[in-house]
Amino acid sequence: MIPAAHALIYSLQRCQKFQPGDRLGIFSFKKDRGYWLEKLDDADGCFSLEVFGFMDQKIRCPYSQLRTVLKPVIAREFPRSNKLHVKFIPAEAQLALAL
Repeated sequence: MIPAAHALIYSLQRCQKFQPGDRLGIFSFKKDRGYWLEKLDDADGCFSLEVFGFMDQKIRCPYSQLRTVLKPVIAREFPRSNKLHVKFIPAEAQLALAL
C-alpha cells in the first residue's frame, strides 16, 4: 500500500522502468475504483490507461503526457482515500497466465 498523495509520483517513476507488456494497477482500499497502466509495444513508448470506478475510460498516451492525464484521474477516483493498493504484473507473468 502507498499513500494516496504519492500515487502520481509512484506511477510515473514505475512507468519509466516498464518493459512492453508490464502492467501497474492502483486501487482504492475497497478495490472498487482504480486504474491499470500498461506499456504498449509501440515504438512511440505509448501507455494504455484503463480507469474504472466513478468513470470507465480507456486512454492511450505517450509518457510525456502521462502526468497531465493521470493527475485528474487520481483526484476523481480517489477523493477521500488515504492509502491505495498497488499491483504490478510483469509481461512474463501475463504470458504465463495466457497459456
